[in-house]
Amino acid sequence: MKIAILDGQVLNPGDLDWSPISSIGPTAIYGETRLEQMAERTRDVDVVVHNKIPLRGEWLKAMSPSVKLVALLATGYDNVDIQACARRGIPVCNVIAYGTDDVAQHTMALLLELCRGVAGQSDEVRRGDMPAVAQEEEHEHREERQQRSRLEELRGQDREGLPRGCRDESVAQLLVPRRGESRETHRKRGIRKLPVAAAEEEASYPSAGVPQRNDRAEDV
Repeated sequence: MKIAILDGQVLNPGDLDWSPISSIGPTAIYGETRLEQMAERTRDVDVVVHNKIPLRGEWLKAMSPSVKLVALLATGYDNVDIQACARRGIPVCNVIAYGTDDVAQHTMALLLELCRGVAGQSDEVRRGDMPAVAQEEEHEHREERQQRSRLEELRGQDREGLPRGCRDESVAQLLVPRRGESRETHRKRGIRKLPVAAAEEEASYPSAGVPQRNDRAEDV
């Protein structure tokens, strides 16, 4: 089985080991690939591995008919025309659940930053503006109290093994549902499908996971 990694530089600039992939079969590793190189680099290749290449349209037409599998080095697959791949009988694989906890933690960190203003205060201290910090302390505390009232419920109970606060209705997540997910799965994940306008009204801090595509610009 021949493998071609078409844009390895994106994920691995030189500090990672490709051997878990190359041990499967002969592997050609390219830092990046241009459209005019696509046909040559996928010739007689069984598995195409990539990250950012827009595998649709002219790119997909240029890909060798020998390809039997497309493997993404990412969770998102909006840069692949999966319907066109399906018509050619080519499965498309992605990295499932990558960074799920990190994204949730980062979102909560940003919420806490809105309440505490740690970054701004840190910058003032570094500049030696301690008097300014003292003068604004009371104003910041008033803002903090207002924000805190919105975060009180985030401490919630941990149910069915879900992260604390996931079920809290003061936080709404706007998302593109995963293909094939059932309503039961959504229920267990604490997800309610809402129109964007309704979510904006219900959530103090909406968090959106939206692919960077022109047809999603209106959602953003």
